[in-house]
Amino acid sequence: MTAFRRPAGGIVIALGLAALVGCSSQRPPAPEKAPTTGMVANVGSVVVTVSQALPADRQDRFARVDGQSRLVRAMESELTRAGKLDRQTGRVLDIQVTRYRLRSGAAVFWFGLMAGADLLDVKATVREGDSILEEYTTGAGTTGAFAGLDQVSRFEKLATAVAARVVKQL
Repeated sequence: MTAFRRPAGGIVIALGLAALVGCSSQRPPAPEKAPTTGMVANVGSVVVTVSQALPADRQDRFARVDGQSRLVRAMESELTRAGKLDRQTGRVLDIQVTRYRLRSGAAVFWFGLMAGADLLDVKATVREGDSILEEYTTGAGTTGAFAGLDQVSRFEKLATAVAARVVKQL
């Protein structure tokens, strides 16, 4: 009985080691991301657009909460707070909304967590003339019924969170 367990144990250990070595050699190295914080000193204006790839109903809901002007105001407020808004510079912060979902007040009331999340993802591009100085994506989301029933207040929370993340990466 002892003779049977030793070869089986050795085989299990050998297969386990082979699997570990094989798995680790298959993984590509993680890409190194160069730190980009602080590359752009300031911007002069903010332009918000909605991606045409966004479904029509989401574009309509974004327009109904006046998302474009609310997002511009949130960005400008955060840039001002961080000391990065300088109207004299020619740099433009282009914000393109790439993913957006805002639950209805009824869905939040009746289903709470089960209604999913409010989402706002953006692609931020800092331009000076024809050149792109910096480009990245970020976003924010809220879940549950604690965000409030009013769509405008929930959108403003999303816009404020996204603005803080965008400005932090400048």
